[in-house]
Parts: sequence; C-alpha cells; structure tokens
Amino acid sequence: MNTLTGRSPSRLYIGVDIGKDRLDLAATDFRLSVENNCAGWNKILANTRKLKRHVHFVCEPIGHYGGAFIRFLHARNKVVSLIPGIRARSFARATGQLAKGDRLDAEILAELGRRLKPPPTRKPKKTESELRAVMRCRFQLLRCCATEERYAVTIRYPKIRRILEPVIQAMKAQGRALDDLSLKVVSRDDVLFKKFHAFCNVSGVGEVTARTVLSELPEIGSLNRRKIASLAGLAPYSKDSGSTAAPRHIQGGRRKVRPALFMAALAASQRNPVLAPFYKRLRARGKLHRVALTAVMRRLLVYLNSLARKIDQDAMAPKPPPTATAKTKRNWIRAALSKRAHVKGRRICRRVHNAVT
Repeated sequence: MNTLTGRSPSRLYIGVDIGKDRLDLAATDFRLSVENNCAGWNKILANTRKLKRHVHFVCEPIGHYGGAFIRFLHARNKVVSLIPGIRARSFARATGQLAKGDRLDAEILAELGRRLKPPPTRKPKKTESELRAVMRCRFQLLRCCATEERYAVTIRYPKIRRILEPVIQAMKAQGRALDDLSLKVVSRDDVLFKKFHAFCNVSGVGEVTARTVLSELPEIGSLNRRKIASLAGLAPYSKDSGSTAAPRHIQGGRRKVRPALFMAALAASQRNPVLAPFYKRLRARGKLHRVALTAVMRRLLVYLNSLARKIDQDAMAPKPPPTATAKTKRNWIRAALSKRAHVKGRRICRRVHNAVT
C-alpha cells in the first residue's frame, strides 16, 4: 500500500513523527530525519522552503518531547495540526497498515492529512501556555503529595514517618505557591481574568475549577455547546445496533478537566439555584447519582462556555474612542498649527481652535 501524500498542487501535508531524540518527516518524494533540537528544526524549515509549496505539518501531541517543536513552528507562522494518537492509529488500521515504526507513522500522518484535511491547531497565547504549565505542575505535585500521605499512614516505624512529614509539608507549600503563581498569570491577561472572575461568580465553581477549565480548555467560548462538551469528554455517545438501544456513555476528551468539573457539579447540585432543582428532577425520574451528576457537569460547562463567549464578543466589539478633554484638544490643535501644513489645513485648524477656545 502506498501511503505517500501531497499530490495537491496547493498544499503539501507533511507527517511528523516526534520522538525523544529525533524527528521523522514524510511526504511525497520527501524524506527527512533530524535531531529533536533547534538545529534540527531549522534544518526542517530550510528543506521545506525549497519545496516552494504551502506546507501543512501533521503531528501527534506527545507532551514535552514535541511541545517545543510545536511552539517553534507556531512562532514562525507555520500551519500545524495536532492529531490524537488513538485517531492516527485507528486511521492506520482502517487503511490496512498494521505495522508501526517512526517512518511509517510519519507516512500515516501525512496520508491522514491529505485525506481528512484536519483544521489547523490554534496558536495558544503566552498566558494560556503559562497557565497550563503551572496548573499541570500543580496537579502532578499534589498527586505526589497524596501518594506520600497514603504511604505515610501505613508506615510502622516513627523514624521514617518523621522523615516523610517535612517532605509532605514542603509539597503542600509548593502547591500553595503554584496557586499564587497561577493567579498572577491569570491577572496579566484582561480577557482571561474576566473569564476567571465570571466563572468564580457561578455558585459551585471555585478558583481551582475556574483555573483548571481555563488552562485545559482554552477553546472555551469559541465552540458550541456540543463541541465543548465533547472536548471535555462529557458528551454521551450512542452504541445502537438494529433494535438494540444501549445506554449512552461518555468517553474521550481531556481527562484533567473532568475531576475539577465533578467537584464543582457536586457542590452545584446542592446549592446552585438552577442546577440543584435540575439534579433533583433527574433523581426523581430514577437516574443514578453519577448519571445525574454527569448531566449537571455538562450543563455547568455549557453555561461557562456561554459566559466565556459573551466576554470574547465584548472584547472583540469595537470600542468607542475615548472622549478627549479640553486640555487634550488644545494640545492637539497647538501641535497641528505648529506643523508646516497647507493653507487649507491651517484654516481648518484655526477654525477648530476658535470653536474650542
């Protein structure tokens, strides 16, 4: 099977398999393998520039190994599409490609780009990238702290427990420091801070939930209710066949945002003036506790998405020019009169000057 791509004269899809040490690229009549560092990335740009075509890179998001490379491409205004690994692997099986390797994976990604034409991945803002890095570091640190606390309970020897206690306290202190750092990052962006403040005003949503949603779902406000629920992994998918109607289940999505939304939904189901009656109605209809909470999570996320959309629309709306004071007008007129303008321009400026003074 020939999985080579790029027959379109307008756009060339290049698959990139990202590894720890190397990057493998494949397209039609194009093969390249470079080191995963700045010198290798510049070599990729130099070789793709010789093709004299619109290049569209297709990669898999594999964490910190490829994060720097993706930021490098975005900084140079290159078109990049990030494809989930499970989607790329399913596409390979659908095309009959069962073997796996670095070069083969790059060819499969290029073939996927040519056939499916995935949309470009949006370039994240600097504050969004910083907030995501801080929140993920906090998540990892608190998870390690919880593991050490569970381990400390089972220790029989007091000396070992005394050694672990300062470590646990230090982890908690670092977690609080990361909370403060995330608040500083949010406050540097006006739109991000407005979203954070609006989310925190919703009954049941705390600061941690608001920061987690903003870091893990930067697309919030730009998608409709179905897409944002699917992106968070809260969309119920059907598995019907013939006369069989199986129960719907949620799956996929970004898993780090669901625990935060679950705790927010748990609080909102008890005190939120809109979601609490909604939760009680579902329970009265015989829905299980987890099923009703999942529905509350989705409705809560949809409402947060509507709040973020309104804030984005207000930020993009043209703002009226600020009203100039009399002193500002006099300074502007004085500067206009001092320039060597045409006679007509001088007459207009003097007329305005006389009207103001």
